[in-house]
Amino acid sequence: KMQRIWASLASTFHNSSRFSKGISAVLVLLLASHYLSDRKLDRFLSLNIGFLPYHPWTLFTSPFYEVNIFQTIIEIITLMYADNLLIPLWGNQEFSRFFYIVCFSSSIGAAFIMKIMAVISSQSTYVLYATNLCGIGGVLGGFSVCLKQLLPDYEVTVLLIRAKHLPSVMILMGIGLLSVSVPSKYLPQFISGVFTSWIYLRYFQEKHGQRGDKSESFGFTTFFPNAIAGCLSSIPVPFKRSKSGLKDSSILPIVKPIKVQKEEERRKEWASQSIAERLAKSTTSSSSSSSSPLLSTLPDTTKPPLISTSSSTSTSSSSSSSSSLASAKVAHGNSD
Repeated sequence: KMQRIWASLASTFHNSSRFSKGISAVLVLLLASHYLSDRKLDRFLSLNIGFLPYHPWTLFTSPFYEVNIFQTIIEIITLMYADNLLIPLWGNQEFSRFFYIVCFSSSIGAAFIMKIMAVISSQSTYVLYATNLCGIGGVLGGFSVCLKQLLPDYEVTVLLIRAKHLPSVMILMGIGLLSVSVPSKYLPQFISGVFTSWIYLRYFQEKHGQRGDKSESFGFTTFFPNAIAGCLSSIPVPFKRSKSGLKDSSILPIVKPIKVQKEEERRKEWASQSIAERLAKSTTSSSSSSSSPLLSTLPDTTKPPLISTSSSTSTSSSSSSSSSLASAKVAHGNSD
């Protein structure tokens, strides 16, 4: 089993883009510099809220600076698998754009969250001056939102949950660790990464000639349980006017024409098939019959074409009409 896992990891790393390999190399080099400098670089490269006015560049250096070997391994493996899943659908340019946008915006959001925690916490001095944020935890949160968007019904074998629940479960786990006094430096970055990536994918990403994903299955309320989502959907929120003159809301569901809904379903089905083929090719190249360590075996979500369905329906209807006509002729002959 370990040989299959190593073969799958080697195949994933081999099929990754140069961008992901470069980011991984930077993470490893800065991790080595952390230990070689005897942690003297932490103050100048990691994000510390108390020293942020004096070290503003740490908003951009902290995502690439890591101080824990285990966390660095998790980040690199997740980055490689996200590369193999998203680049065939998005392309290298869109993948790198998403990475940088979520990376730097999550750092700003994490700083804002830490400032709020310092205000409401009884240990404000510790939160401000003794907590250093680093790593690409915000990008990992963004990748979980991508899984929720593209593969909502697929099962993550590590946590035994479906991908559509992955962002919420990870946030709840971080909050649970904080409630039992276990420090979780990843939580502010992960929360801000989930929120900023959802905003980008919902409203700004250009794909197939459209901007954003306004489907109901990717709404803001889908990040919450059904009971809470029902309460949030009933809360009035400010509207904003779009270019078409219609009013749109980031929380209330958006009713779309049937043709648009069918087109979105067709695109998601195509994305599922593309990812399944990508994983099958990587499995074949590594001479392994096991599936990805993160995702279970992908179910077959293909549907029969509409043409064949309509043709079969018309054939059945014509055969039924011809049989009824023959029976009518026989009845008329008997009456004669």
